[in-house]
Amino acid sequence: MIQIKLAGVARRQHSWPDNLTINHAVRKCWMRSYRELERDLLHIEAAIALLEQTRAYLSLGGPVNDPAYWKAKIRQLTSEWPRDRMLERQAADMMTRVENLALIPTSDKPSPQTT
Repeated sequence: MIQIKLAGVARRQHSWPDNLTINHAVRKCWMRSYRELERDLLHIEAAIALLEQTRAYLSLGGPVNDPAYWKAKIRQLTSEWPRDRMLERQAADMMTRVENLALIPTSDKPSPQTT
């Protein structure tokens, strides 16, 4: 526990462990959120890959099958993180893939049958 003595009185300032400085603790919290953002991007990337493989066979019954849903998720994530070129590049690549998904026809429209 970090304590500060003011006028001879010990006061509790933070509940961080003694071996952490304030900057280290802040950096650790930021890294945790950075890892969460990476994890969320990996989840979105896996969902996009699945949609790329199965989009022609799925109907638009659920929101996760709609490319607009994933565009909104990527935009939300990119507004939350600190500037990082690698994550920005990954997000831009995923946004391109999602935009290409919108061009793939879905099975919600009956396909013309040939006789």
